[in-house]
Amino acid sequence: MTKSKLLLACLCASLFSLVTQAQVKGKVTDAKDGSPIAGATISVKGKRANAVSNSDGTFEVKADQGAALEISYVGFISQTVKGSSNTIVSLTQDSKSLSEIVVTGVGV
Repeated sequence: MTKSKLLLACLCASLFSLVTQAQVKGKVTDAKDGSPIAGATISVKGKRANAVSNSDGTFEVKADQGAALEISYVGFISQTVKGSSNTIVSLTQDSKSLSEIVVTGVGV
């Protein structure tokens, strides 16, 4: 009888932890003109949860409300923000990193 009560308590605790983890949603935009940034990487610090922004700049990642999110994109300065149900992140262009990009073309 006590083993079944212990098992039931553990099951309830694990279900509670699954229910409390929320979805953090938001949008990544360019600070210069407000256009959406598609393909930005959103990482939850200290967790393995990651997401990539859609073509309209929106994203959705499993994380607790208030979790630290690190947003990065090539050519922009990375930012760390607190996640909420409607997180808006404006990334500014990194002029230094743009000069470091080398494009190579191969003709056949």
